[in-house]
Parts: sequence; C-alpha cells; structure tokens
Amino acid sequence: SDEEALNAIIAIRVGRGDVRNVKTFGEAQLPDMAEALDAMDQLVIAGDGLGGDPAALSAVRRWILGGGRAWILLDRVSPHVVERLLGESFACGNVDRVGLTDIAFEPADRDAAAFGTPPRQFEQPVDLVRVIPQNVRVRYRMNGWPAAFEQPFGRGRLLFTTLGPRAWYRPRTPADPHNTDPRRTSSQVALGPLEFLAAEFLSPKVSPAADPSVFAPYLAERIGYEVVDRRVVIAVLAGFCVVLGAAGLWLRGRGRSELMRWLGPAAAVAAALVLVAAGYAGRQAAPDTAAVGQFVHVLPGSSDFVLSGLAALYHREGSSGTIGSDGGGVAFPDLQGLEGGTGRMLWTDYGRWRWQNLTLPPGVRTATMYDAGSLPSPVEFRATFGPSGLEGRISAEGLDDLSEAIVVTPHHGAVAVHIDESGRFTARPADLLAPGQYVASTLLSDEQRRRQTVYQRLLSAAGNGRADEDDESSGRTRTTAPVAGGVVRDRPLLLAFARPLDAGLEFPDATRRVGAALVLVPAEIDRTPAGTSVAVPAPFVTYRAGPRPGEISYSPAYDNGRHRWNEFTGPKETWLRFQVPPEVLPLKLERARIIIKISGPSRRLELVGLAGRRARSLAVRSEPLGTLSFDIDRPEVLALDEGGGFSLGVFVGDETMRPDDADLREGVVRNWQIESLRASIHGTTLPRPTTESEH
Repeated sequence: SDEEALNAIIAIRVGRGDVRNVKTFGEAQLPDMAEALDAMDQLVIAGDGLGGDPAALSAVRRWILGGGRAWILLDRVSPHVVERLLGESFACGNVDRVGLTDIAFEPADRDAAAFGTPPRQFEQPVDLVRVIPQNVRVRYRMNGWPAAFEQPFGRGRLLFTTLGPRAWYRPRTPADPHNTDPRRTSSQVALGPLEFLAAEFLSPKVSPAADPSVFAPYLAERIGYEVVDRRVVIAVLAGFCVVLGAAGLWLRGRGRSELMRWLGPAAAVAAALVLVAAGYAGRQAAPDTAAVGQFVHVLPGSSDFVLSGLAALYHREGSSGTIGSDGGGVAFPDLQGLEGGTGRMLWTDYGRWRWQNLTLPPGVRTATMYDAGSLPSPVEFRATFGPSGLEGRISAEGLDDLSEAIVVTPHHGAVAVHIDESGRFTARPADLLAPGQYVASTLLSDEQRRRQTVYQRLLSAAGNGRADEDDESSGRTRTTAPVAGGVVRDRPLLLAFARPLDAGLEFPDATRRVGAALVLVPAEIDRTPAGTSVAVPAPFVTYRAGPRPGEISYSPAYDNGRHRWNEFTGPKETWLRFQVPPEVLPLKLERARIIIKISGPSRRLELVGLAGRRARSLAVRSEPLGTLSFDIDRPEVLALDEGGGFSLGVFVGDETMRPDDADLREGVVRNWQIESLRASIHGTTLPRPTTESEH
C-alpha cells in the first residue's frame, strides 16, 4: 500500500536488469517461521505491521540473524518497532522529523562519492528523520545528518534510510533506455545513491553458517560398533603365549616336541577365532545411533540463535520409523538411492512436521538440519585487553560444557581461550596456536582429535582472510568479506564446543544419541582504560606490506590481498606496518615479540626496525629454519605513528650469496618462504587526547 516505497524497490530491481517481482505483505500475512522466509531474497520493512505480530517479528529477526538482508525505512517505521525487532543491537537516538525541499546527497566515503547525483528541488517536502546512530557505517548524509547507513546483524545485514523514498528516484524520461519487456520496466529510475546502496542490499541471503559436511568425519567416528576392548585382546594373546609355552614344556618332557608344529598353528587359529567372535559380538551389539554435529551462531547480547548442522543415522537393519519434530527444527534426509518412493514431508502446525512413507536402508544415512530459537538468557562475550592478554567474562546459559575454546581473527590465526567455572576467560600471548593447530593440548584424546579435524576443515587456509582487491575499471578498492570454510568474519570470533542443543527433532529407533555443537559468537572488545598495562596476543596485531621509507614500490614477498607469503629464490627486502588494535590506543609500546616460521636453507634472515626514517638492524640469523622468535624492546623502533602502527623490515638473503658447485651441477634451486609471521605486543595505555567537540 506504500506506493513510494514500492516505486523505489521496483526501480532498483529494474535498473539491475531484474524482473519487477515484489511480494507485498499486509497485516497478518507474514509467516510465523524463519524457514518460510527463505523463499525471499530481501525484505523491505516500510511500516509498523510487524509490531502487532510477535510471531512474525520473531521469524523476521531470526531470518536476518541467519544471513538475510533487510532494508528498514526509518521515515516509515516507528522506533519502538525497530527496537522490538533488533533489541539492544539498535543503538539509535531519534532527534526529530523535518521536511526538506532542497535535496543534496553528501557521500560519507570514497566509494559512495562515485555514485553521486546533482541537487534536486521538490514542491512537496520530503521527510527526513534526524537520528544519531551508533556502531554503524554511514554511506550518505543529508545536511550533515545520516541519510543511509548499514549495520551487520548476526550473519545478516541491515540497510537503514532516514530520507523518504521519493528522494531516491526520479521519473523516467524519453532519454532513458526503454525495455520492451513489461516485466523489466518501471516508470521510475533509481538515482546513483540508491543504485550504490542496492548493489550490496540486493545480494541474496547468504548460505548457512558453515557447510554441514564439515562434521562428516567427526560423525563417522562417533557412529558404528566399538572395537574389541584392548584388555580382551591382551588376555587372549597372553593366554595364547601361556598355553603355547606350557604345552611346549610338557611335550618336551615327554619327548614329543615334534607335535609343536601342529599345536602352534592350532593355538593361533583358536586365538584368532576368539578375537573374531568378540569383534562380531561387538558389532552386533552396536545400538541404532543418531549422531549430530551442530553449528550454533549467537549474536552477542541476544538470546536468539541460528542452528545448522548434520545428523548421521545408523540402523543395523534399516528403519521405517518417522522422522519429525514438535519443536521447530527441520531435517532433510539424504534421499540418494531412495528414488521411486513416495515419501513426503507433512506440516501439521507451527513447528510440527513429519516425514511420511520414508524407509531408511541399513547402514548410515545423513540428514541436514536447521533450527532457530532462543536460549534461556542473552549470550554475553565481552572482553578487554589487560596485563594477561584478552580478558573478560562469558555468560552463556543453555550452552553447557564449553571446551576447546579459541578466538580467531580475520587474518592472523587463532589463540586458545581458557574459561573457568565462573565464566571468566583469558587468552594470553603464550596461548598463540601454531598454524593449523586449534586444540591447545600436547597429547590429544580421541574426542580432541576429532574436534581438531572439525576446526581444520572449518578454518581452512583457502579464503581465510579479508581481501582488499583493486578494481582497475573504477580505480577504487573494494573489500570482499572474509570467508573461511563458509564462516564470514569481519571481527574476532569465539568458537567453542558444547553439548548439542535440543532442536526438537525425533529420529526413528535411535536408542543412542551422541554429538557436539560448535558455538560461534562474535567477540565484543571494549576499550581498555588509560594507565593499564596490556598484552595483546598476535592474532589481534594486523600488518600489511608497504614500501621502503622514501620509496613507492614494495616487495611482493607478502600478498596483502590474500594475506599470505609467496615463495622466492632470490633475496627480498619486505617492509611491514603493524597495526595496534584501536581498543588500546593511544599506547606506549614497550616491547614486541616477532614469531617467524621460515623455510630458508642457505639464507640469511635479518630483522630491521625504523628509528624515525633511519633503519636499525635488530637481529640476524644464518640459515634460518623452523620457528624463530625475536624480542624487541628498543623505544626508538617501537614508537607508534599517528595511525597507531610501527614498521619493521624483514630481509632474506643478500647479494653475495650464490649456489654452491654441487647445486649448480645438479640443477638445484633453493627456494625460501616465510610460512607465517606474527607479532604480540606489550605496553601501557595512555589518556586519550580531549577534542574540542568533547568539550
């Protein structure tokens, strides 16, 4: 019923070459389940209808948390409805509402400036709701006030506009391109700022939190019969040896030692038969099992969660029982090999469904599962940098037995987190995990080994990091979301294993249920008070390669886009600028530890610092191999620049080194590569300078 809002969304769809299909919802028409909203690509909220439908409001909230995109028109939606939808995540103060006849968009960054539009005048004023938002990314302003801003919400994204829709489009003129297909035409044309905002908003709902198949090896080891107990094996082998020895002595005493040639094999066959019988009995005794592996995404400060995962169902003799739910979770079995059947999924009420006429053959059958729900209380994971490292408290009622917890960052690895019974946790610089290691134990139990495999598959090296790519066509830098195994990360993320949540799923004939849940919570790091001694673990200290002081070009040894080191044969000089986390700035940096893992036979490694604009050698290693540590405490080298960073040079090889004669004869080329480089820092926070606006 809102013609202006409808014109805006149709204009941007048509402008992108899409059909003008837009579904409008009236009162009491929105579905009550988040799963039912998955049929939509985006959702535009341009009224207060959600405020009178708590079930639909909850469904929309969980849909956005799970990766949905929503555009909220604040000039049409009351603040209390937005607060009910987003909870404490919506930190925005309303000032007033004004009418504007002169419209001139003010880009808030370089990317937005590329999609400007000339000033316009309106006879009928366009409403502007003047607000003061917090923790958002402003893209356009109007008379200094935010006109459009973005905010992440769980795995989803929110676009807010405070300026009425009429200001974002104009009437189509004869000079505009005309499409003869009526499904791809509109009487309105989206202006540049609306096209820019739509480029990200019109992306479809992102995929689930992580690929459920990550849990496949974990579940395979949790399902099936148990091997014969080692005590049984030892007893059988010991009995075999005792019988064989006693029989040998007895036959020797009677002068019949030649019978051992028959008795030995017979005893071996008997022992083997006992072990085979024990193994068969164990296999037959394996109960029908349902093993589940869950990814649980939680928004800090919220009790809502989004769950995705994999269930593995084991039946010795097959099953014709009914898979279903009375609690809201959804499961879709793998139907490969069951073609020709008439199974169907029947919904009888909200959160109540059953698979009918579905017969599972003997063996293991997997099923993907999804759910959205609420924990007993909001999850809180707040931290600050302190003397021991990252410190804080986690409150996660309903998430039981948290263990193997780590914090991962977009670029530079993981650090182990130690959580005590009260919920307090620490992550020290010494808890830095080696590349590819995610469980902080020297000797791993079977369960820890399985969890390590899940972490490795989830946090694979491919795509692990935030890539800043140069767009040659526009001369701009576009930032792609960091993706590792399907997990989108734009800030530190807590991962911890816990007891599986009850998704209300019923699996047929499953007399034993096992599994685990992997909880993912974005970390909320607060600013450290002035005068505090802080230790910052290496994953929180980012770096980028840059030019040598006074030059323009820089070494390609480190790839800033992919956040990885390249392999080379000759000498290279690489300068890195390390960025201190903003939560501890301003900071008096007192010492830093650089940890380098390098494979560089017949090379020379030198670490160089900057004192002003002059280079100072800090350490030298000949033929570096393995993991090396360098402690730096020279104040002139550790002085932070205006942006809160410091620079170091890494020199590998030198001009005088040549391959030896044996290498030349055999054609050997000795490559070198820095496999990883990380820096942890220690210092004392300083008082923040008071600005004139703060006065």
